[in-house]
Amino acid sequence: MPSRTLLLLAAASFLLPAADLTLAARDTVSGFEMNRGDTVRFRLRNGQVRTLVLEETSARVLLTNLRQLRAKQRDGGTLYEMRARVRVDGHPLDLVRYVGSQETFAVPYVINGMRLWLDAVRDALSLMSDDHGGVAGCAMSNQARFAANDLLDAVTPRPLHPWYPMKQPFLDIASCYNGDDPYFGAFEGAECHAGLDLNMPMGSPLWAPVDIEDHYLFNSLAAGDNNNRWRGFHTWPDGGQWTLQVHHIASLLVPEHRPIPAGAHYAAAAGVWVGSHEHSHFVFKVRAPGASNAMLLDPWILFWQLCEQERATAGEIRAAMAPLSPARTGDTVHFSSGGSRQGRWGVRLVTSWTFGDGGFSLEPNPAHTFARPGIYPVTLTIWDGVDRTASTQLITIDGAPLTRPSLALQAREEPGFVERTVEARDSYGIPPSLDPHTIRMVARLGEDVARIREILAVNAGGGALATLDAPRIRYEGGSGWLDAALEEKAPRQRIAIRANPKRLTPGYYPATVTVGCAGCLNSPQQFRVVLEVKQSRPPADITVDDGGSQFYATPGFWLTPRFYRWTQKGFGGGYRTNGGRAESGQFARFTPDLRAGTYEVSLAAETPFQPGAAFLVKVRSRAGLQTIRMNPDRSRVLGTFSFSEGGDGYVEILADGSKGQVFADAVHFHRVSD
Repeated sequence: MPSRTLLLLAAASFLLPAADLTLAARDTVSGFEMNRGDTVRFRLRNGQVRTLVLEETSARVLLTNLRQLRAKQRDGGTLYEMRARVRVDGHPLDLVRYVGSQETFAVPYVINGMRLWLDAVRDALSLMSDDHGGVAGCAMSNQARFAANDLLDAVTPRPLHPWYPMKQPFLDIASCYNGDDPYFGAFEGAECHAGLDLNMPMGSPLWAPVDIEDHYLFNSLAAGDNNNRWRGFHTWPDGGQWTLQVHHIASLLVPEHRPIPAGAHYAAAAGVWVGSHEHSHFVFKVRAPGASNAMLLDPWILFWQLCEQERATAGEIRAAMAPLSPARTGDTVHFSSGGSRQGRWGVRLVTSWTFGDGGFSLEPNPAHTFARPGIYPVTLTIWDGVDRTASTQLITIDGAPLTRPSLALQAREEPGFVERTVEARDSYGIPPSLDPHTIRMVARLGEDVARIREILAVNAGGGALATLDAPRIRYEGGSGWLDAALEEKAPRQRIAIRANPKRLTPGYYPATVTVGCAGCLNSPQQFRVVLEVKQSRPPADITVDDGGSQFYATPGFWLTPRFYRWTQKGFGGGYRTNGGRAESGQFARFTPDLRAGTYEVSLAAETPFQPGAAFLVKVRSRAGLQTIRMNPDRSRVLGTFSFSEGGDGYVEILADGSKGQVFADAVHFHRVSD
C-alpha cells in the first residue's frame, strides 16, 4: 500500500514525514498536519498516549453575500465551516472550526487530558482564493492541520507579555478589520488570510511577547514596498523556533537585528496601508531545530494564552477541571474542580456538573459511573453569586453496555436540561446563559398562582428503573413555596414541580430537589429550582433580543457574524444564524417576562431574512404548545396568543425542518388586550 505523508511539529517544531508517529508533550504547543488514514500518538506528561487517526475532512460555506464564490467584493462577507473527523483513542469525533463569526475564537477541545485545536483543512482553499495582497500564504501540504499540548501546560513555559494593549481579555470578531479577517479568511468574502487582523489606532504600542533574538523589516516603505512588515524570532531551549510577524507597522523603535527583551516597546502599529480600518496583521509560525521551513499556525492560540493570563491577573472567575483519562463502563470516575476560583466580587462558589449522559451533580468533587461506551462531554459550571463560567472536557468510555439501570433526569422544555453535543465548543469569554439542571420561574409579588413544571426519570443504563423514592426538598431561600411529587410510577415516572409565590417578598428563592432510585447507578440525582419574585410589572410591549438575558440558543451551533459592510445588521446590531443547516435538536428560544394578556407576536422587521427562507417556530402560551411554519418574506407575524403572567411562555425558532438561512434575532410581543 502506498504510504501517505504526515507532517507534524513537536513542541511547535518541524514537520517530519511519517504515517504513524509518536509525539511527546513539550514546553510549547505542538502542531502537526495529517492526511486521511494517518496516525499521531501524543504522549502526555503522565505517560499516557492519546491516539489520533484522521478519517475525513470537509469545508462548506454557511453564509455569504458574494455574487460569485472566490471573487471578492467590497461589501463581501463569507462565514464558513472547517471540519475534521478524527478517531480519538478509538472513538469518532468531529472537530469543527468556524471562520467569520464570534465562534472563530472558541476554546480549544480538551479530550482525555489533551488540549487540541483544529487549525485548518485544505478543503477550505476550494472556497477561497489564496492570493491575499498578491501573495499566496495559506497553502497546505496535507489535508488537515492541528495543534496540541498537555492540558496541564500553557502554550508557553513562561507567561507571554501582551503583544498590544488589550482592552478586554477576549477577541471580538467585529474588530477583525471588517469583521472578516480572522486567520484563514475570508477577506472581502473571498480571500484566504494567513494571519489575524485586529483593529487598533495608528501608533498603538507593540511589545515583544517573548524575547526576540533577531528581527527586521522584510517588506518596507524604505525599500519601495507598500507596507512595513516586521518579523522577529525566538528560540526555545529545545532548539525549536517561533517566527512572529506584524504588518502595517507605523515605525520601528528598536534597530533591526538588535535583541528585544520580552515586554519591550519595539514598534508603533497600524500606520501603513491599513485600508478602511487602522489595524495590525499578526502572523504566527513555528520551525524545529535544523529545519528549513516554518509552519503557519493560528495566532489565536497565542492570544488565547494572553487572554487566560489577563483573566487570572484581574482575578476573574474560573472553572477548572482536573484532566480526565479514558475509563470503562462500570468504573467509578472521580472528578475534581480544584483550581476553580470565584471572581473578585463573588460571594460564594457553587459548582454544577453535567456528564453528557443525563447525569448531574452539585458536589465540588463528584464521582460518576458511565453505563454505555462512547465519548461524553463533561461540563463544570461555576457560579459565584455574581458571575458564571464553565469548562468542558471530553472523556472516552470503553467496554460493554451495563445491564444495571442508571438514573438520569430530563425536562424536555427546560433549556437547563439540554444535553450538549460532543462537537460543540464555546466562544471564548462568553459566559453560559444559565445554570444546568435548573428550572427558573418568574412570579409577581402577592400572586397566588402556582408555577408548574415536570421532570422525567430516565434510564441511562440497562434493565429497568425501580420506583423512585419520594423527592426531598432543601430550601436555600424561604420555605414552603415548593412542592415536588411523584405523580406517575415506573416505567414512566414523572415528578410534578409546583412553586407558589403567595407568601414571598421580592427576591430570588433557590431550592434543591433530590431524587433517589434503589439499586440504580448514579443515584440519587438532583436538580435546582429558582423562583424569582418581582414587585414591578413589565411594560405592555416587550422585545426580546438575541443579545439579552431572555434569549437562549443551543450551544456550539448558532453563529454570530459581524460583517461591518453588510447593510442589514439585525435588531440591536446583530443576529444568530443556523448557517443553512437544518439539524434536529438545535433551537433558539426567546422567553419574555409578560403581563397577563393577549399579544400579537412577530419577528423583528430589522432581521435580514433571505428570500425563500422557511422554518418552524414553536409558541408556548396559555393554549399550550403550537407549531407554526414561517415564511418571513410573506409575513413576520406569528399570530395572536394569550400568555399568563410572568415567564411561562416562549417563542422557539427551530433549525430542524428549515429551508435556507434561519436567523434568530429578535421577537416582539405587542399587547392587544388583557
